[in-house]
Amino acid sequence: MINVGEYSRSLTMLQAVLKVNDEKGVRLNRLSTGKEINRAEDDSASLSIATKLESRIRGQAQALANIESAQGMLTIKEQNLSTVQELLLKMREKATQGANDTLDSQARGLINQELQSLAGEITTVLTTATYGDVSLDTSTAFSFQVDEGSTSTYIVENSDSGPQTLEFGTLNEGIASWDSATGTGYIMYTEEDIYSRFGANPGFNTADNLVAVVNQGGQWYWSAWGGLTAFTPTSSDRLLAEVDFDADTAQNLEGVDTEIEGIGAGYESGDLVVTPNQFGNPPAASPDDFYVQGTSVVVPPSTLADELTFSTSELDVSTASLAQALIGSVETALETVSSEIQELGGYQQILSLKNELLNRRMISSSQSKSRIEDSDFAREQVELAKLDILQNAGFSALAQSVTDSGLILQLLDI
Repeated sequence: MINVGEYSRSLTMLQAVLKVNDEKGVRLNRLSTGKEINRAEDDSASLSIATKLESRIRGQAQALANIESAQGMLTIKEQNLSTVQELLLKMREKATQGANDTLDSQARGLINQELQSLAGEITTVLTTATYGDVSLDTSTAFSFQVDEGSTSTYIVENSDSGPQTLEFGTLNEGIASWDSATGTGYIMYTEEDIYSRFGANPGFNTADNLVAVVNQGGQWYWSAWGGLTAFTPTSSDRLLAEVDFDADTAQNLEGVDTEIEGIGAGYESGDLVVTPNQFGNPPAASPDDFYVQGTSVVVPPSTLADELTFSTSELDVSTASLAQALIGSVETALETVSSEIQELGGYQQILSLKNELLNRRMISSSQSKSRIEDSDFAREQVELAKLDILQNAGFSALAQSVTDSGLILQLLDI
């Protein structure tokens, strides 16, 4: 039966065709972008999750780049330490050569020159070691961002020890010094108490960790009531005040950070008070002695370059016994460098593990995001083929509907 209501069926068919066209457009959009979710209206919840995963993936990618940069930095540091280790081994060879009594003074002089050159090169290698503009010697520690989280940092401690507090210990009556001392001297902190270190009584009831010292011709002497006795400085020694035995004055080295003949000098802050020509409690006049007050000072950080600095007296191989003493100093330095390389290897191993773990996490995040967001091309192609059939069928039905409407007009002779 043909009636005017055929027009309403035409509208229904038109709506079906339009719906198929819209759905086909969505499928084509998914194929062209490769994403199943292109707008919030597609799936707002899934889009939110996919966006968070994208943020995580980008953060992890940058963290991977950070780890690789950190590994590059530590590799450069390791190469520098290996160079220093080789230089120390050469110094040990020369010191061993100097410990032989078959050498004359000229040969020993040549060995000393070579030792000076090697020691200077060690300092140069360490103090000029950089990664970009970042010093690998003076930085206290390095912090690396090794994941996308705000707290995901990995701290690599440098050989720099950081600021240190030197406790004076028991001060007793003060610092006893040789009455005949002249010229410039220093008040020195020694980590080991003076009775254990110097093996002799420097004076009755004196301070445990502070002593008066002088330097003559590159050789250090500690000054006690009985006179001057030579000693070899250690890396923990620190000169805290400069004294003038002739003028009877003392000047604290606060705000100073330098080195004097192989001993670090100066401190950042503290409560040290040194009074010349006084001794006892209560203090009384006592020539060339020192009454000391205070508890501690804070010294600047010591770097590996500081620890591996050799004084002029240490490099003296003018006698076999001095050369033997240098062998001991070089062996201590070698142990320090070996320890640094070993510690560095541990840091590098941890960074490699973090690199591997982060790679796995980033792959997992990418896979999760892909499952949520990416198009299934096979499915979309199948759906598109189905929509093509529906679209063609809809157009045919719509065309037939228009033909039927024309027949009605012919019957009415319009």
